[in-house]
Amino acid sequence: MTGTFARYWAARSARERILLTIAAALSLMVIFWLLYWGPVAQAIDEDRMAARDASARAARVTAMAATIRQGETAARARGQAITDVGAFITISTSGAGLDLTRNDAAGNQASDIALSGDGRAVMRWLLQLEAQGLVLRTLTIDAGTDGSVTARAHVVRAGSATP
Repeated sequence: MTGTFARYWAARSARERILLTIAAALSLMVIFWLLYWGPVAQAIDEDRMAARDASARAARVTAMAATIRQGETAARARGQAITDVGAFITISTSGAGLDLTRNDAAGNQASDIALSGDGRAVMRWLLQLEAQGLVLRTLTIDAGTDGSVTARAHVVRAGSATP
């Protein structure tokens, strides 16, 4: 094969040899680009975009964690303002128009409760409990047929060691 190529090359003029050399060099550059550098450059770009996306996600998670920490701190501060969980529950359920059937206080830090009322009113009241700095450790809600619900929960003050 080299003999065939040598005869072909010898039959070309100097000008044709220069043109063929330039064409071969350009062809090698195009082949190098298509087979090696193009895929490598694309992979680098994809990795850069993935790193940017990961940085953005990390920033969002960090911001969300800071918001959660602030909310927990505020809930603890609000929970410290409530001196007796059982008394607070008695007052707040009557103000919300709910029927409190059980309020077994465990000191002034926690209480086991059972209540009934309109489903929306019960959910609103539970959300207000958490906004006041109380934490629901357990919650069971049974739905009635007329939109009423019966709820049982163990409520503790945020930040207390009471289980």
